[in-house]
This record gives sequence, C-alpha cells and structure tokens, in this order.
Amino acid sequence: MTALLSFLHFVGLAAGIGLGFASLLTGMAAARADGEGRVALRRLMPRLANGSLAGLALLWASGTLLVWSGQWQGLLAAPVFQMKLAAVVVLTAVAVRATVYRVGRSRAGTPPDPARMRRYGMAMQGAALAAVLLAVIQFS
Repeated sequence: MTALLSFLHFVGLAAGIGLGFASLLTGMAAARADGEGRVALRRLMPRLANGSLAGLALLWASGTLLVWSGQWQGLLAAPVFQMKLAAVVVLTAVAVRATVYRVGRSRAGTPPDPARMRRYGMAMQGAALAAVLLAVIQFS
C-alpha cells in the first residue's frame, strides 16, 4: 500500500509542478503573442492550472494517507517536515486564491489580470520548490 501511495504522491508532484510551470510559461508566451496565438494560449492556461490543482489535491490526499499509515512514526514532530508542510499550506492557499480569482473573473466575463496571475504562479512555484527541497532534506 505504501508503494502505491508513494507512486500517487510522485504523480501528483509531477502534475502539480509540471503543469503549474507550463501554465506560467504559457502566460508569459501569451503576453508576447498577438491575435489568434494569444487567444489560443490564454484558452490553454486554465486547463493547465486545473491540472496543476488536481495534482496538488492528489499530493494532499496521498501525503495525508502516507503519514496516517504510521510508517513514519514521529514525522509530524520533525522540524524540517513541519517547514515542508508550511510551504505546502502556503502553496495551497495561493492556489485556492488564484483559482477563486480566475473563476470569478471568468464568470464576470472579464479575463484575469495577467500580471496578477503571473505573481500567483511565481509564488506557487516558489512554495512548491521549497516544499520539494525540504522533503529531500527530510527524507535523505
């Protein structure tokens, strides 16, 4: 069971970071594009962001089950793991805020501000990379 949960955790990590980074890069390309290229790239970005959010949800689910499985007794008390969790909480908070903003603007028929979305994306990538670095330190 631990192997399956670890596999799902790594799939969530790949989807969360990979699609999030792809969304960030797509937004940067859209800012430089014009006409139909810009429209096509901007249509792609919410799909990438939703996939990244699904990866984050998979990380939360699999990570919670891995910790609750009891394999890592005392892990929640480890300071580096607590810092990793703090980075994941920041990542999640920014992801939820960005999603609420993006969906709200979409429902209003107004595209989200690209500069604001870029700031959200950079904050999420920073928090995600911090969480990965801290996980590597914790589990090395």
